[in-house]
Amino acid sequence: MKKLSVCMLAVILALSVMAQPQNPRAVVAATKMNVVYAGLVNPISIAVPEVSDDDLLVSVSSGTITRTGPGEYDLNCGSGVNEITISVSCKSGSTTTPVGTYSFRVKNVPDPIIVFSGKKGGVLTKESIIANPFLIAVLENFLFDGIAFNVVSYTFATTQGDKNIEQTCKGNRLDAQALELIKNLESGTKFSLESIKVVGPDGIERQLPSCYFKIL
Repeated sequence: MKKLSVCMLAVILALSVMAQPQNPRAVVAATKMNVVYAGLVNPISIAVPEVSDDDLLVSVSSGTITRTGPGEYDLNCGSGVNEITISVSCKSGSTTTPVGTYSFRVKNVPDPIIVFSGKKGGVLTKESIIANPFLIAVLENFLFDGIAFNVVSYTFATTQGDKNIEQTCKGNRLDAQALELIKNLESGTKFSLESIKVVGPDGIERQLPSCYFKIL
């Protein structure tokens, strides 16, 4: 998975902050709180006072954890688990001493919202739709930046007279048939985007709520 660019200015939860050199204790901090997200690269800080990073052995109960710099690690955990445990040990010659285990809750990335032709819902002109016929999955107010969801498919639904019309579209834009339907809709006609399916960084397909619009 491509490494995500994340904002490191976050509240750090210090699980252990003091240690004596004779009895070292690990300091583990989740850069994004004590929650990690399935399918993402989660930045984790790990340090043991008076112990070099090269003398630390770090493992995780589910997924992978990789050192990226002094005291910094990237944690990848898949979906299907509710909690993971990071274990830290110190090595000195042939001796390995456990110095801490720390648990973190695993959550799924929340659902995005759909923005169509620049709006979440409401009134649109035909011209604005034709100029910008795209559905964009937007993740609002999330701790991580740069999280991408791809629109896989959806159904364009409207009415003409007493006839219900549905057009299944692939990808994140209105196809030619749906655009032709838009061009023929009268002012005040309502339409919706339904059965919207998206895929996020965890690779799991999700169905989002329908969006409702009206032609100006």
